[in-house]
Amino acid sequence: MTDAEFERFLVDPARRLIMQFQEEARLRHETYEPTAEELRLVMIEALPETDGVKVWAQQLGCTPELLQAVLDGQLPPHGAMLDILGMEPIPERDGVYADPLLDRDARVIQQRRWSTAPTAETYRQPLRRIERSDPPEGVRSMFAIGVPAPIRKPGEEK
Repeated sequence: MTDAEFERFLVDPARRLIMQFQEEARLRHETYEPTAEELRLVMIEALPETDGVKVWAQQLGCTPELLQAVLDGQLPPHGAMLDILGMEPIPERDGVYADPLLDRDARVIQQRRWSTAPTAETYRQPLRRIERSDPPEGVRSMFAIGVPAPIRKPGEEK
């Protein structure tokens, strides 16, 4: 496996493009803060490098329908896909997206979003026991090895 093939599995193609645009902006002494539409166009440009919408959606942590809605411009990028893309929306800056690794405001928004996500504690609630009634006579040992199944009476429906 070559380095290029190995890198394909490490970096999301859209994230790779975003990092490339960030580097170009840094060389111009600017910051790269795309709008939702610009981020959508980056995702569309990266789509051919993926294994299709269904697989890419699974890698982004969303449903294929949600990813398709983002690619079609019906919804802005949001949710778990932001973690893979490495971007956070900044409402105070007219809805542009910024990288939490490079922007303090984006990092605060990301931390706030992560703090409201489900945690292991969310799932530690006591399990409710499923109450079952006693099975009818003859059904109790129906699946035991060596025990015949109950016999239907003539004229009885299933």
